[in-house]
Parts: sequence; C-alpha cells; structure tokens
Amino acid sequence: IEDSNISEFLNIYVYPTLKRTLILWISKNEALLNDKKITLDSPPIIKNSRTLVPFRFIGESFGAFIGWDNKERRVDYKLGSESLSLWIGSKKVEVKTGKELRTFEIDTEPIIVNGRTLVPVRFISEELGAAVSWDGTERKVTIVFPGEDKIPDDGKNSFYEDIEPSELYNLINEGKDIKIID
Repeated sequence: IEDSNISEFLNIYVYPTLKRTLILWISKNEALLNDKKITLDSPPIIKNSRTLVPFRFIGESFGAFIGWDNKERRVDYKLGSESLSLWIGSKKVEVKTGKELRTFEIDTEPIIVNGRTLVPVRFISEELGAAVSWDGTERKVTIVFPGEDKIPDDGKNSFYEDIEPSELYNLINEGKDIKIID
C-alpha cells in the first residue's frame, strides 16, 4: 500500500461500514444517535421482562423505510432486499429476504403507546443485523448497526464507497473500522 505505484497493479475497493450507534434509556424520552441527542415521542419501556423500543426511530436510524397498514394494524420495515412485518397485539413476525419468507413467533407482542409502535428490541434489532447490549444499572439499551458480521444492503449502496489505495492506507493508519470486499 505504501508503494505509490500500487494503483497500477491492483484495483482495491474498500467499503467502510457506516456504524450507527443508538443509545436509549428506559422511561426517558432522550436518546442518542451517534452522540447526537434525539427526543423520542414515546420512551422505551419494560413489559413482561422485555424491553420495548420505538420501531420507527430504530428502523429509520438504520436507513430503512417504515410503513403502517391501519386496516391490518401492521408495521413494516424495508431495507434493501429484506423486509419485516409485525402486527400490533400479535406475536407473529414475518421476515422476507429476497424470495425467502420466514415466520416467527416472539414472546412479547408490539404495542402502541402515545401513537407510537413499540417492539421488543433484542429480537427485532438482531433480526435486522444489529448488535444489542443492555446495562441494567443505567437501564440503558445500546444498539449498533450493522452488527459485526453483516454488511447491510439498502439497495442504494449508501453503506459503501470506492476509495483510492492511498485513502485505504490512511484509514488503516487511523484505526478506522472498515471491511474490504474484493
């Protein structure tokens, strides 16, 4: 990489993963999205020993389209080739990846509080490719998207960019979290 002539011999495509870190606190309307303060319409809550968080805020923070079907009382999440559907008051979840459809049953159904849909954070976030951690002392949920093993496909390649070898060298020296895809 240090060789100034490397670009004559090799084309390198580097895809930095745009990590998004969400931090939410139980019963607090304040959240952080990449250290930026956000005010939530409805705070996270605990129901049946499960943490429920605002679905729209989580999905849109990941770059997804969120839809609502009032007749079916269904919320939908779509990011690239993956979609997820949940029904208010039902434990049923459908996940569609490409043409594959999977159906799950979760232990705590989505609910509506203050006009906002709240969903079980761990199942939903991990199904969407995020990593979730819980701090019981602070009653804090941290969600990192994408998780370590999944580079998301939002259908627009907004998670990726082509860079020159010299930029790769700088990213490595700066200790940036990158994934190189050949």
